[in-house]
Amino acid sequence: MDEIKRDFESGMAAKIGTTPAVLFGGCMTLLVVTVTFFKTRNLIPSTLKDIHSPEATEPVS
Repeated sequence: MDEIKRDFESGMAAKIGTTPAVLFGGCMTLLVVTVTFFKTRNLIPSTLKDIHSPEATEPVS
């Protein structure tokens, strides 16, 4: 299955060209990072004050 995926990716990159493939890959990376950030931002404190507060140091049960 990995071989099929790898062949598909290589074929698409060759078909659309190097520059568009690099731009597409970069945009998809930024999209994944952005979606992950917005879906998980409430899991981590967003300020140093929140990190060093006494509530942040207590173990979660």
